[in-house]
Amino acid sequence: MSNILIVDSNEDQLASMESVFDTKEHSVTSMNRTEGILHVVLGTKPDIIILDLSSKRAERKEGPVLYKQLRDNDITKSTPIIFLSSTPEIYNCCSFSLNKSIDAVLAKPYDKNDLHKLVKKQINNSLIYKSLDNVSLSIERLKVCQCAGTCSPHLQNVEMAKKALDKFEELKKKFNQDL
Repeated sequence: MSNILIVDSNEDQLASMESVFDTKEHSVTSMNRTEGILHVVLGTKPDIIILDLSSKRAERKEGPVLYKQLRDNDITKSTPIIFLSSTPEIYNCCSFSLNKSIDAVLAKPYDKNDLHKLVKKQINNSLIYKSLDNVSLSIERLKVCQCAGTCSPHLQNVEMAKKALDKFEELKKKFNQDL
């Protein structure tokens, strides 16, 4: 089950998005303002964040500031963030002001199926990257071990690397089937 955090100041939009993801596959937390979002994120540890970026928020540079805060936090630095906006040029503004690429932007009005597919794709990508990180970490641990491959920690790291690589291959197959 994936955890989704949706932030939108429009209650009707929140309800609409909640209905898209209100299934056994997802757990949804919704907020109608960005104040306190870091507290909620740390409590719910979402797999993805969907953030409405209204023109008012863009004028106040709220989106780029919030995005930077989320990227600077160790817990959320790799959590995918989808910006929703009725003014898609906000994507360029945010990318430019952050000097970073945004995970995804979806223009309003959006098709619910497109939103669902985009969320699924971003979550799958995130899982694949986390799996690759686990493989890399296990390999790095193996590199620093000075034994001839016989110590218990070394053998455990070999096993962890194999499991992480198996998980990566499994996710890659699943991801390719979903496309």
